[in-house]
Amino acid sequence: MIKTHAISLILCIVGCHLTAGELFQNSGGMTVRDRVQLNDQPIPVDSSRKYQIVVSAGATGMHTLEENVRVRFMVQKGSASMVRIEFLDKAGNRITDSSIGVLSRKVREYGRVFYPPFKADSMNLFLEPAKGQEMLLEKISVTDDLQGREKAAVNPHPTFEFGDLTNYGYQPGYGGGFFERPDGHTVFNTGFTGQSPFFPVRPDSYYDIHARGLPHLGRKSSMLIQCFGEEDTKPVKSMRVGVSEAGVTTRILIPGGAVRANFLFYHVILEELSVIKAKN
Repeated sequence: MIKTHAISLILCIVGCHLTAGELFQNSGGMTVRDRVQLNDQPIPVDSSRKYQIVVSAGATGMHTLEENVRVRFMVQKGSASMVRIEFLDKAGNRITDSSIGVLSRKVREYGRVFYPPFKADSMNLFLEPAKGQEMLLEKISVTDDLQGREKAAVNPHPTFEFGDLTNYGYQPGYGGGFFERPDGHTVFNTGFTGQSPFFPVRPDSYYDIHARGLPHLGRKSSMLIQCFGEEDTKPVKSMRVGVSEAGVTTRILIPGGAVRANFLFYHVILEELSVIKAKN
């Protein structure tokens, strides 16, 4: 029988072997019934760097895919089991939270690549089972040593490698969500006014945006990159970019004053989206 740990448990990195680029890892193999902080010290972060968290975990109860096919919406409402990421400023004050839903009874791998929010200096990690339920953690790791497409791309998640139960930090619009095709590839149905996570950009610099996807159900579809100042809530400039089944690359110039960007989608089935800083 697996030992159950309660609310006071802190999983320490002492004795854990960190590989190159790893900032934290735990392979405790334990079940929890209450909220548990995983790190004993805040994990340092830099808002200009990209990080990856990979979690192997499972959950019990009604807030799982096996019991409720609408479990993806429960993550958005905060009622499903999850790994919560808490971002702190230099003074140790909470800035905001993010989460990775654990949505299946089966232990499976979930992942999130992200940039910490502006002014974030560190982060804490928590296991948060749904009310009255349990979570089984096999392993969790944090790294800033990204490889392959993630290393090359400025934006997080140029492809969706962790399956359709991860939301990748994207916000689906009406009717949208992540789905697995018969060929095993995960795609993002953006719905109406879906959005991507934010990523940093340099003003007055060129970027190449490569997008591969299809219109949804023959509807008129489009995709825009929105460029923002440091704390702007409205874009400095929005620019339409191309997307096609074979993939198309659009070169854009980031306007002066813009330091971060994201994408706004209208009825696109997206398979790949990468932003690469141009060499000239």
